[in-house]
Amino acid sequence: MSLAVIVPAQFIVTYVPLAQKVMGTAAVSLADGVIKLGICVVFFATIEIEKQIRLTVRRGNRR
Repeated sequence: MSLAVIVPAQFIVTYVPLAQKVMGTAAVSLADGVIKLGICVVFFATIEIEKQIRLTVRRGNRR
């Protein structure tokens, strides 16, 4: 539920001209957006892999 609110709000603040003026923001270029998204995907994957390793190690210690 929270992502359903936060993501659209972030896009509004970043790309709607009135919101940009009020909040003092500027639009992100497509290239910068793609780079940012790529970094986020790598970070997310790293955290998920770490979580799976941690769970596997815990299961191994219980035996």
